[in-house]
Amino acid sequence: MMSERVAWMVLLTLCLASRLWSAIYYIEDPDSLRFALAISDYDVAKMQPRFPAYPVFCAFAKINYWISGRYAVAFSILGGLATFATIYFALALAHIRIVEPFGIALVFLMFFNPLIWLMGNRYMPDLMGVALALG
Repeated sequence: MMSERVAWMVLLTLCLASRLWSAIYYIEDPDSLRFALAISDYDVAKMQPRFPAYPVFCAFAKINYWISGRYAVAFSILGGLATFATIYFALALAHIRIVEPFGIALVFLMFFNPLIWLMGNRYMPDLMGVALALG
């Protein structure tokens, strides 16, 4: 049986790899455009991004952008981390271990949940907000 630490590391790797594999390389809506523009020019007066400005999310996205050089990769990395954090905090909140059969089933359901998957790839902080609220 896999140790709990190894299971979490495998899940983190899968979250990052799957979100990078399914990264979105186009702007979906005006809000996504504002967050993408905030990476190069963070200016709330220009609505980049819109109020309340999400400075922590934009700072993390900017750091990822400096490392990767691509908007889609920067936001997908944040989405993968937010997906992992959402699953981690949901299981912790319910006191369910990842190595139990029920924990594996919940991880599977959350990992492949279409809403979580799509929100993990958008150029938006919504999934990170969910992870923070669960935390």
